[in-house]
Amino acid sequence: MHPINDCQEVISEIVNNHFRRINTWYPWLIETFVKELDGKLEQFDSISNALKIGDRQTEFYLVQKGTRFGIFSGESVIHPTEYLQIVLVDLGGDSRFKKTIEFIAMNENFKWGIPQGKNYLNLEPQILPFIFDDINAPTENIYPVKYNGKWGLYYSRWKEFLIDPQYDDASIISEGLWAVKKDGKWGFVDLFDKIQVPFEFEQVSDFLHGYAHAILSSTIEDDGEVLINHQGEIVHFKNPQLYDDEFWHGLEVKKSSYLVNGNGDIIIPKGKYRYLGEFSEGLLAASIDGEKLGFIDIEENVVIPFEYRVERYHSPWDNIFHHGFVTARLVGGKYSKSCILINHNNEKVFPYKFRCESLKFRNGRFEHYSNIGDRFKRNFILLTDIINYQKGEDMSYLIRTDAEVKKERHRRAFENQEPYEWTAEDTWDAMTDGMYGDYPGGDVDYEVLGF
Repeated sequence: MHPINDCQEVISEIVNNHFRRINTWYPWLIETFVKELDGKLEQFDSISNALKIGDRQTEFYLVQKGTRFGIFSGESVIHPTEYLQIVLVDLGGDSRFKKTIEFIAMNENFKWGIPQGKNYLNLEPQILPFIFDDINAPTENIYPVKYNGKWGLYYSRWKEFLIDPQYDDASIISEGLWAVKKDGKWGFVDLFDKIQVPFEFEQVSDFLHGYAHAILSSTIEDDGEVLINHQGEIVHFKNPQLYDDEFWHGLEVKKSSYLVNGNGDIIIPKGKYRYLGEFSEGLLAASIDGEKLGFIDIEENVVIPFEYRVERYHSPWDNIFHHGFVTARLVGGKYSKSCILINHNNEKVFPYKFRCESLKFRNGRFEHYSNIGDRFKRNFILLTDIINYQKGEDMSYLIRTDAEVKKERHRRAFENQEPYEWTAEDTWDAMTDGMYGDYPGGDVDYEVLGF
């Protein structure tokens, strides 16, 4: 933090960020901006350099007044200086479609929440009440929170718990699995609160590239450290290089047929598979014959059998896991367009088929640019929709009844009919009752014509 009376370095940083963004460098504009900035900063005691997320520098600054903190954007106050702590959280995602950062804060009662500030970061800001003992970084507006001494999952849009507070400690959600501690041991549960990795570890890391580090017991020689996969199995790589984190950097599928890492090492050679999808959450979609598709791990062990259909025309969006789920195209007729949502265990997590080749994960949801089936009231599926189904919640907000499906199909069929353009010849033919030949519209309804 820099005292306001000695923060020229920060002022220069703010000026450079501002005028680089508007791409205007007129001296008189800069002078005016600096004078206004000096006036705005007088209300604070100190200010930080621009806050960072990893290597990325933001345009937000932590400001302090007495023992309270707030956030300054370089032009205005985003959050006032009334919090004991305020922290920048990385939400991930693509900034073109959604906000990528969030601020969580601690109020004077030592409770955490998301403050309501200016609508600067997001058109639909998320606000969490200041009732939590602690908050971790969220996944698609699902926040791991500590409430009354226990951890659960809280959905900010609906202001309710998806998983009731029950765990002694917890981390973030990663690859659809949540590291939690219960009765002194760590394990992993999925978003439905089903145990995927048993509670038998003294320490665990979050999942990355399909695997997590775990310590069975600190009393075991070499700390008892093991690698576990999404199925909760202890993994023993045949290739020793896989134990080095550097190996995983830059993994890329070339020409949908072979895999290389950032050093250019060929991991899966050409000619073994007719198709390889992008590496995601430790798995790659693969097809040997170009017809049947399954998923393999980095050492080519089959994790999900070759029982799905290969997309005829591939795109970078296809066959990629997001938050533990992927869309898989069902085998059917030559032009089958049905797909389902499955998890790493090849379990169908949502009961309905989707009328499209695949759902793309964009904007924080599985969606299709058009209709995903008459059964659905919208063209996308949220993670919370999947969770609600698994919990047995009423799905009428999303799923149509059989009668509603029939009505929707009738409406769509009527909309798709091309309107017939009535001509003067048709009118004459109708008036003469077809004496000069049948008109294109078919039999005449005289009442409709007013005769």
